[in-house]
Amino acid sequence: VRACALGQASASVLGRHVLGRSRDDIAAARDALNAMLKSGGPAPEGIFSELETLIPARDFPNRHASILLAWEAAAEAAGA
Repeated sequence: VRACALGQASASVLGRHVLGRSRDDIAAARDALNAMLKSGGPAPEGIFSELETLIPARDFPNRHASILLAWEAAAEAAGA
C-alpha cells in the first residue's frame, strides 16, 4: 500500500516513538495533531513534537485524513 508523503511522514513520527507509550499519550498526540491541522492549534509537544513539520499541511484539508490515519489506527488499537 502506498500513502502520500504527508501520511508517510506522520506515520514515521508515530512509528519512531509509539512503543512504550500509554493510550492516553497516543490519544493526546492524535488530538493535538488533529487540532493543529484543523483548528490552527499548536503542534504536539514532547516526543511527538516532530509533527510540527506538518504545520504547512493545514492548507491542504484533503490530506488531513491521510496524515491522521496512522494515529487513528494506533489510538483505536490502544483502546483510546
